[in-house]
Amino acid sequence: MRIELDGLTFDYGSGNPVLDGITLDMAEPQVISILGPNGVGKSTLIHCINKILKPTGGTVMVDGIGVDGYTLKEMARKVGYVPYSSSDTFPLTVFDTVLLGRHPHAGWRTSDEDLETVADVLDRLGIQDLAMRYFDELSAGQRQRVMLARGLVQKPRVIMLDEPTSNLDIRHQLGISRTLKELSRTDGIMVIMISHDLNIAARYSDHVVLMHEGRVFSVGTPEEVLTEDNIREVYGVESRVIDVDGHPYVILRDDDADSSGDLSVEPVCNR
Repeated sequence: MRIELDGLTFDYGSGNPVLDGITLDMAEPQVISILGPNGVGKSTLIHCINKILKPTGGTVMVDGIGVDGYTLKEMARKVGYVPYSSSDTFPLTVFDTVLLGRHPHAGWRTSDEDLETVADVLDRLGIQDLAMRYFDELSAGQRQRVMLARGLVQKPRVIMLDEPTSNLDIRHQLGISRTLKELSRTDGIMVIMISHDLNIAARYSDHVVLMHEGRVFSVGTPEEVLTEDNIREVYGVESRVIDVDGHPYVILRDDDADSSGDLSVEPVCNR
């Protein structure tokens, strides 16, 4: 599976491009984190890949074919999408909520394969006990796993997630991140996730795309991208980057709040 972006631009009509000449080549099963401050075009980027938005310039190729060559249903079979938050406010059971993700493969009626696929994914994510619970009664962590399940039952080759660990406690952040890493390895899925937490990205990503002002500022391994100079340039903050268990770990520095200049040990998170 390969996603190729060449000179991708997007403008909402203001005259100022949100994306300005993005060129990326993403291939092979791996976890890719897209990082950058608010407003740099991270969500717009993944929406251009999955046909939610139509680019104003450049090309988006999925498996060697421009996205214009796919119907929305064909695209959904290849690329799953888990949004930042669900707009589902009506009472559906977890099973039925996840079953909606089978739409790209569904015929006129629900098949035994559809039901088996949903049951298998619920079991794999450890939420089979929630199957008959109503989605709007779940906690934030449970909802996030259900939305991930709905994306996975599409059986996509790529799954894109918009801040999958937002609003979760630390245990659930690690659990979701670990699950995504395992899916990449065991199922050969390319995972592309937007994140505001540099340390989650550093720990679980194979590659990182750091965006700044609508462009790709740096791309590479977490060790190559998450440097003190890059963080200073993109986020406008001072930091110290240390090695923890073979992964970079970012420690924020806030001299204005602490006149001693000591380093804070809080992880970087813009939300």
